Amino acid sequence: SVDGAKAPRHCQAGAAQASTGASACASCSPGSFSGGSAATACDPAPVGSYVLSAGASAALPCQAGSFSNQTAQLSCVSCSVGNYGASTGLTASAILVRLHLSGLASTPRDTSVGALHT
Repeated sequence: SVDGAKAPRHCQAGAAQASTGASACASCSPGSFSGGSAATACDPAPVGSYVLSAGASAALPCQAGSFSNQTAQLSCVSCSVGNYGASTGLTASAILVRLHLSGLASTPRDTSVGALHT
């Protein structure tokens, strides 16, 4: 080995490089992250989470009172009026379920799956 020689370096968490011969790693864009070193691609934020800024090493769970039903989100959606989310990381479905059970509700109510109805 030659004294002072430098070897290629791994991309740090929050960055990735998929090309050969690259001179730098690319920061993960908002909505994606890279949790380890030497990543070849950034991962999209999974449902129930978000990544607000570039260069993230992890996705953050949606806070109580919000949800995310799509990947690669920059933020979470607040639960609608009449609904609530008591825990973090909710993944409410875009499909609304119509509830109207005789004797249990006087009028039909929409309840998003994953966001609890009051």
